[in-house]
Amino acid sequence: MAKANAKSESDSSGLQRALTIIVSIAVIGGAGYFISRYLFQKVEIIPNAYFYDLNTRKIFIAPASQLAPIATPSGPFENGNAGVRLFLFSCAPCPNLNGKTLEEAAALGATSGWLERYTDETKQKMDTGDRNAEALLEGLQMRGLAGGRWISPGSKEALQQREAISRLCLGLPGKVCNPE
Repeated sequence: MAKANAKSESDSSGLQRALTIIVSIAVIGGAGYFISRYLFQKVEIIPNAYFYDLNTRKIFIAPASQLAPIATPSGPFENGNAGVRLFLFSCAPCPNLNGKTLEEAAALGATSGWLERYTDETKQKMDTGDRNAEALLEGLQMRGLAGGRWISPGSKEALQQREAISRLCLGLPGKVCNPE
């Protein structure tokens, strides 16, 4: 009888080990699934973006793949193209801002963040196929909408501009507005 008890305990501990292994594999597999979903999220490709015409001071839509400054119907601005990338944010769903001024966009609930453009040298390199990430960052410039000089996105001033937007909605970041 002692042998039968020992065998039954051995069978139950073997069964317990097998269940533990199966549960462990299921938990690890589930965790792996969720981690891979987080790490390999689909990147949403934005076909169009908001730009700003420095001449007319109006918002317009152009393909997001275009590198600012881009040509506009209003013509050149200070010996260059007048269309620069505009970053708009909102705490609510973004309205259609095409053709609006910054004041009209604000009245509709959009907050203007900053303008971006590339230097002529960087844009020429990119147009010839040289899309070196380091060169892209070096040649990217931004400025506030009040005007002033174009600055590096890594500068203290630029970081302060982005920090202000990061607390737009009751201390939380605003949603980037992109055209539908």
